[in-house]
Amino acid sequence: MMSRKSKIRTLDLSTPRESATLEDRALRPAQKRLLKGFLSLQDIDCRRANGKCSFFDRLAEQRIVWRELLELELQSMRGHI
Repeated sequence: MMSRKSKIRTLDLSTPRESATLEDRALRPAQKRLLKGFLSLQDIDCRRANGKCSFFDRLAEQRIVWRELLELELQSMRGHI
């Protein structure tokens, strides 16, 4: 299962300050997108563990992963210009 403490996770989504919630924090747009994607994938992972993963969950999972892969590719290309 995915978790915020996963060693693979490199989303720069540090633990929020005690006085602030995730909604109150000033996150960059990329961080917001990654957080939303991470939470969606975590939800899909929970449904999969319970045997309730639907076709639409798999499509959403693929869309999230491909979106981030394409973004990484764009960042890589911008860095080499």
